[in-house]
Amino acid sequence: MIKIDFRKTLAALYAAPAGRFVEIDLPTLDFVKIDGEGDPNTAPAYRQAIEWLYPVSYAMKFAAKAIGKDYVVPPLEGLWWADDPADFVARRKERWRWTMMIMVPDFIELSFFDAAVEKAGRKLGDAPSSLRFETLTEDVGSLSPWITWPSLHRGVNNERHLLGDRQRHLDRRGA
Repeated sequence: MIKIDFRKTLAALYAAPAGRFVEIDLPTLDFVKIDGEGDPNTAPAYRQAIEWLYPVSYAMKFAAKAIGKDYVVPPLEGLWWADDPADFVARRKERWRWTMMIMVPDFIELSFFDAAVEKAGRKLGDAPSSLRFETLTEDVGSLSPWITWPSLHRGVNNERHLLGDRQRHLDRRGA
């Protein structure tokens, strides 16, 4: 059985160059997602999101493996925004909103997700109300005007980073 590693097969999505923006074509992909808000370093909702995403993702992986399809569970990803873009750039994390997600291969069926949620629920209790299996389709026209180009950012730390400066610069130019 061949194990699929999406960081290799979808390398353009998982290996963006550091320090600069690149335009990429995002294919339509399925994800397990949970929404929340607040500082990812302190918000209980963020911790709960992580506590649910991994068990559900791994349960689906092992269900697929049982039918002869194996894969490496892709890394955690996130969509980050704030109602006021200035809060995002100023790193007022308590005002951030987010969707945390892990990509799911197209051969994973909804029944795998349902069974994985049930299995995780036996250990974790009630699932977050925003936990879902959902397709993500993005194009440049649907992106927020504030976040103009995709860029890889590793980690959510307390330091200012190039991405914020570059976003402000692009926003002022109207790009």
